[in-house]
Amino acid sequence: MFFTFNVYSQDLFNEKNQLPIIDETLKVKITDISVIGSDRKEIIILAMFIKIGDTVTPNQIKEDLQRIFGLGYFSDVKATKEPYQNGFRLIINVVENPNLKSVKVEGATIFNNKKLESEFNTQIGKIINFNDIKETIETIKNYYSNLGYQAVSVQPNLTPDGELTLKINEGVIEDIRLIGNLETKSYVIMREIRQKPGDIFNADIIRDDLRRIYNTNFFESVDIKPSAGIKKS
Repeated sequence: MFFTFNVYSQDLFNEKNQLPIIDETLKVKITDISVIGSDRKEIIILAMFIKIGDTVTPNQIKEDLQRIFGLGYFSDVKATKEPYQNGFRLIINVVENPNLKSVKVEGATIFNNKKLESEFNTQIGKIINFNDIKETIETIKNYYSNLGYQAVSVQPNLTPDGELTLKINEGVIEDIRLIGNLETKSYVIMREIRQKPGDIFNADIIRDDLRRIYNTNFFESVDIKPSAGIKKS
């Protein structure tokens, strides 16, 4: 499943963000660490493995930039260096995410849109943290999953002003195809299936449907293989 925030050049939910290219030829001794672009210096420093006094490789710097990305507060993180006291000052330049201005949910029918939007209430007005957003999206998906709706996907989209839209695809059944019923008529099987095209896929219901088909004693085994539909939601 992809989480794409169109505001930035990279997928901020992708742990393989492209990091700045740093000269790989030299090790440097870090005699100071400076943070520019955020007041969150303490959590940035705590996230880094590099400490003042360490002699580090460019790869170690890259890894620490990834750790800072992983905090979830920043849309961009870069590193530069400048001479300082017989070594180098490592300068971490960050760009903070905007504050979360609003949340709009689209496509929900099982749950009220406002109920799902309210899951973000504690985040409104605060700097956006993508880890928190991911966690809240998982909470929403769990609401569905607990009721048997296990084909749900949530696509977030964020504007530069901090307006978040969640497009929910609840997993509508497009078609039901039968394979392997060489002698048994299709209608005999279909009458045991309560889920129909146009319904939202429900694993609990379909599991009962499969059990009823098996109990007809016409088949040695009965299984389901979901596949992606072709209609655009």
